[in-house]
Amino acid sequence: MKAIRKYSASYEERSRKPSKKELKAQKQLSNNVKLGKGLESKGCKCRHTWLIVDDSPFNLIPLEAMIFQIEKKIRVVQATSGDEAVEIFKRDREKTCCNLWIKFVIMDIEMQIMDGVASAKAIFAICKNVQN
Repeated sequence: MKAIRKYSASYEERSRKPSKKELKAQKQLSNNVKLGKGLESKGCKCRHTWLIVDDSPFNLIPLEAMIFQIEKKIRVVQATSGDEAVEIFKRDREKTCCNLWIKFVIMDIEMQIMDGVASAKAIFAICKNVQN
């Protein structure tokens, strides 16, 4: 019986009518999502970019497919080694057309040339140098 009472109390909270402020925020958020706002810059054709890094292409292909199922407007860049990922990240930070840099990195830890930990440290160093 206690579980039913807890459920009914939370149901009452969820079934309350949202305020005008909440409705306005929900409407604005849904309009931004429909229009793709925030995913492209005004002055150039750049889009939000995710970097995926793995030495096995059999891991990169399904990962990229999952990302496209989440959001089709995100550009996915693939790298097959840690040093290649660092170079891609560095080139992306050097562009001057906008500030839509690589926003998200998914990286394997164990790779041949440069492992994921060393690559992550190099990427953090690039970010610190750009901010200073």
